[in-house]
Amino acid sequence: MSGSETQDRWLERLAEQLRAREGVTYEVLKDGRLALEISHNGETGKLIMPGAAGDYRTQKNHYSLMRETLTKLGIIEG
Repeated sequence: MSGSETQDRWLERLAEQLRAREGVTYEVLKDGRLALEISHNGETGKLIMPGAAGDYRTQKNHYSLMRETLTKLGIIEG
């Protein structure tokens, strides 16, 4: 399994964990992208990510956007 495939699996796993949270809606769009709408403490953030990122730089960007959105909503990693 290539490094990018491994990272894609982690991205899917993270999206799955977020879906389990209260206040998170999840949708697979027609083009295969993932749409997550996250509500927390009266704030809402929306992430739209491809189902598979392809290369490491793109994946790193997706994780960064996800982290930034969660931080803005007051959701702390860990």
